[in-house]
Amino acid sequence: MFTYIHIVGYCGADMKALCTEAALHALRRRYPQIYTSSDKLQLDINSIHINAADFHYAMTKIVPAGMSHISTYSLLTFMVLRVCIGQSR
Repeated sequence: MFTYIHIVGYCGADMKALCTEAALHALRRRYPQIYTSSDKLQLDINSIHINAADFHYAMTKIVPAGMSHISTYSLLTFMVLRVCIGQSR
């Protein structure tokens, strides 16, 4: 799914956070009412499917430890450049 270039700078904890964020994104996609309802919901976990789009979303939210020293402005510039050169996925 992802090539080496996509995970440069990600340590084990970053990968765990990336997977967690992707799973939460898939959960919110499948059950959008989960955070707005005060009712106790019964979820069918087999109906939640994590796909590449969930990981792409997660990569926009997780800052790899290898890039944590970069300022927010520099990080934004890096992400824009990644998109411009076609490495957004």
